[in-house]
Amino acid sequence: MGKTVFVDLTHPFSAEIPRWPYFDKPVIDNTHTMAKGGVLTQKITCTMHTGTHCDAPRHVMEYEFDGRRARYTHEMPVDAYTGDAICLQVDIEPWGLITGKHLDAATSNPGGSSPVSILTQPARNSGSSLRSLRV
Repeated sequence: MGKTVFVDLTHPFSAEIPRWPYFDKPVIDNTHTMAKGGVLTQKITCTMHTGTHCDAPRHVMEYEFDGRRARYTHEMPVDAYTGDAICLQVDIEPWGLITGKHLDAATSNPGGSSPVSILTQPARNSGSSLRSLRV
């Protein structure tokens, strides 16, 4: 059996984190500093859905495809967030529309029915740790 490798797909959180174009930049304020109180404490203000996150089905639907009430994040099994995946590199400008042409250029056969992760230039510029993917 092969070794399982988990790949961290999160972007480092900062005021420059990738976000929807109409979202405000996060604001990070120091409320305590080492000099002031002996600890660093920060207040972060940002729009919900800023940064790397997983949406629960309940975020986008009332009912799942089998008719049950859609689940919240805390109701999702951990394995819903892990599994085999394929990484395609797509060269496109920030917020450009990925079309079938882009996907055809990335590969003619992505490898079956595994989920596909698309690595774009903005993701590569953000310091994302994505390399090869077998999660």
